[in-house]
Formats: sequence, C-alpha cells, structure tokens
Amino acid sequence: MDKAFDWLKDAVFYEIYPQSFYDTNGDGIGDLNGIIEKLDYIKWLGCNAIWINPFYDSPFGDAGYDVTNHKKVAKRYGTNEDFINLCKKAHDMGIKIICDLIPCHTSIEHEYFKLSSKKEKNDYSDFYIWCNDNESDYPHLNKRAYERDDRYLCSFYAIQPAINYGFYNVTEPWQMSMDSEICKNNKKKLIEVMDFWFGLGCDGFRVDMAKDVIKSDPKTEGARKFWREIREYMDNKYPGKILISEWSRPLESIPAGFHMDMFLSGGSLFRKEIPEENFYSYFRKEGKGVLSRFSEEYVNILNKTKGTGYWSFVSGNHDQPRISKGRSVEEIKTVMAFIMTMPSPPIIYYGDEIGMRFIEGIDKEGSQVSRGGSRTPMQWNEGKNKGFSPSDTPYLPVDNSEGSPCVSSQRGKEGSLLEYTKNLIDIRHNHKALNADAGFKFIDEKMNYPLWYERKKDNETIRVIINPTEKKMTVSEKEKIQGIILNTNTALEGNSIILNGFSVLIYNV
Repeated sequence: MDKAFDWLKDAVFYEIYPQSFYDTNGDGIGDLNGIIEKLDYIKWLGCNAIWINPFYDSPFGDAGYDVTNHKKVAKRYGTNEDFINLCKKAHDMGIKIICDLIPCHTSIEHEYFKLSSKKEKNDYSDFYIWCNDNESDYPHLNKRAYERDDRYLCSFYAIQPAINYGFYNVTEPWQMSMDSEICKNNKKKLIEVMDFWFGLGCDGFRVDMAKDVIKSDPKTEGARKFWREIREYMDNKYPGKILISEWSRPLESIPAGFHMDMFLSGGSLFRKEIPEENFYSYFRKEGKGVLSRFSEEYVNILNKTKGTGYWSFVSGNHDQPRISKGRSVEEIKTVMAFIMTMPSPPIIYYGDEIGMRFIEGIDKEGSQVSRGGSRTPMQWNEGKNKGFSPSDTPYLPVDNSEGSPCVSSQRGKEGSLLEYTKNLIDIRHNHKALNADAGFKFIDEKMNYPLWYERKKDNETIRVIINPTEKKMTVSEKEKIQGIILNTNTALEGNSIILNGFSVLIYNV
C-alpha cells in the first residue's frame, strides 16, 4: 500500500451514530457540535479516526440512510459550517474524519426521484432503475402512484429507490448496461458528492452496501470495476484519503480498491449461536466454539491481502446487537483484547468501551428491534438522560436500569472496562508489533482454546494469549518471556502459563 496510507497502520477508529452521541442544543438529538465537544474524550481514549454515520438531509425513514440531499447536513445535526469546523478541530488533534457514503439509493423524497417519477421525459428519468414490464419478476420492484406508470427498483426499504449504475448481466429490455453513457453519468454524480465532502475536510468514506451498486452482478465483477475506477480517481486527486467497504468479503473488496473491509457479523467469533447445529460463538464463557471456523479462512485472507488492504475487526456497529449482550464485563475485556491486538485497524462502536447494553424492543426511524437497541444515547454521566441531553424527550430512551454504565463512573477507575480499553489502545499505539501491517501467526494452528498468536515487526515480537472462557487452562511457553505488557488473571510458573477464566496475557519474547 502506498506511503500516503501509512497513517492506517496505527489507526484506531471510533464509530459515532450522531443522533445518539451528544446533544448540544437541547432538542433531544445528538449533533455535530456534540461530536466537537467530545473530541477531547475521543483523543483521550486513543482513537485517531472517527467514522460518522449519515448526517445528511433526510426524512429519516431509515435513520438517515434515506437521503434527500447528499451535499447538505440535516438541520437536526447542524450545518455544513459545523462539519467544516469539526474537521478542522479534529485535524488539529490528529484525528481523521470518515463520512458515510450511501451510493446505492436515495430517499423517495429526493428531488431527483420526484423528477424521475414524472411521465414526461427529463434529465433524471433514468437516474433510477424503472421497469415498464408488468410481467417481470425481477426482485425488489415496487409500485406506487406516480405519474410514471412503471415500477422502480428499491435497495432495501421501499422508500429507498435504487440509483441506476446499470446491470452487469442485462437480461431484460428495461435494464441498462453499466457501460452505458447514462449509467456512467450517474456515477459521475456520485463522484461529485465525494468531491464535495473531500473539499470540506472529509478524510474518506465508509461505503454503505458497497457490493450492490451494480445489479445482476452475482460475482461482483461489475462492482469491483466500478470501485476500482473510483479508487484510481481518488489516488490521483486525493492521496491519503480512504475507502472502507461494507462488504465483508475482502478477497473481493480489497482488489476492488477499498483500503479496508469490515469483519461485520462476528460470525463464529462473537454473534452466532445455533445450538441445534452445534454452532457456538468462540468468545463465550462456555468454551464451546471452534476456532478453525474462523482461523482457516482468516489466515488465507490475511496472506492474500497482505500489503494491499485490511480486514478490520469491529466491536459492534449500528446494525447488530451490542457486544455486551449476554456477556459480563470480564468477558467483554477478552473481546477488546482480541480486537486491539489483531492485524488491521480496529473499530470501536461508541459506548462499547464502557459496556453499554443492548436495549430490547426499540424500533425508531427504520431501526427495527434487531438493531434499534444498539442505537440508544451515549451514557456520559449519572445526570439527566445519562448526560446525553437536557431534553425531556431524548431521541431514544437511555438505559437507566441498575448498574447501567457511564463514562464518569469508569474514567479513572482501575479495572473498569473503559480504562482497560484505553490501556489496550495505548499498548497498540506504543508497540509497532501491534501495527495493522505487522506480521501474524497462530502459535499452534490446531489449538482450539486458548487463543494464542504472535505479532511481529522489525525487532519486536509480541505474543498474545486469550482465554475467553470461564475454565482454567495451562499452556507451556517454549520461548523466553522478555517482558509482560499486560496481565489479566494469569500466573507464571516456570515455563507454564496458568490462565484463569477470562484471562489475557500480552508479552514480549
């Protein structure tokens, strides 16, 4: 990877769901000025890059992923000037700002869609994908009462009409090739949006539904061509600016030009419990997981993408249950130790560093109950609305249950999850062997528990042992331990390392 992207080697990202982070004007909704006010906290934590979920003009049918103006900050978050100010202040503190890019669709309230839905031909008639064949059974075609008597393709919800970048395999007369001039011109409008935010200070984009830009593209050949062209454009005009994909298939996304892909679902590691199929997450206290379900694929991907891009681990995000769900603080610490010591830049979802809980039964602005519980307000202190907002009607209810975590009660408290996470981030920054590009290998590829691996760069070699279970284990270290970097619930007896439940040992050899 070009030297312009060297900053990624030591990057630790912090994802912010803006409406739930910090409210500065008392309307019950978080805003950009709220992020500005909390930059000192993010800097203190050790994060040097922020990914912000959509803050663009929207009717909020899907929490901002239904955009009506891609070049305007939604009023509830502030103004474009606030974004410029955020970038300036963040950059002064050495923090990068990554925006969410929604390339696949807009809102049905977007001015382009209103024009596109008119019967009379105009410049935006083909900006979206319309089907005039009532017999077509192509999936996700939707019909509403518009002047135009056609069905439109929607990306996710019916309120999100798909932008027409074309089809890789054209099979019906109403479909356009991705190489058509109309589709190429639509792509130019996306690049104009990127240019706009780069011009205001944005350092890169996390791309929503990145693999779905081209339709009828089962092997993503069209999507890869699409993004490779954009990456080439960016490298020429904006060296050092990055693209992060929502793809979770790095052998496709990284060759497509993305600097990072995200290990999204957690798969066999964090968030998959199917007892009837004897499938359990690896990071669970019962210790029923199977490491090889993750490790074999991971090593293959790591070897094939080395030097070209990263597959990043995330503590969570706005679309999945919080990492705390079903886990104690001690269990969460083992997850954080893993995320912070693996290759690739890690991503912390706001609140995971204090163990914010998943709140059941929340559905607002398209969140659905499966993910709404991960979008509740950040818990800053023990005050009203946990310090998120002075409003009597906050965006979502805060967690006021007994033992609900907050920053103020954990900051400076030895052994708290917040201080533990901060310490892990500090360790990552202070050891090049834990850089995103440093070498990696499992100590014993056949070992299931504990998790034991080595990171190496230049003259430093670090080993990490993690026991994410409640069971006591012992391993024998053949190498000489030169120094302990972090010790949680372990003991050394000669060459033996005794790992009590939920233990972590990070050391030099």
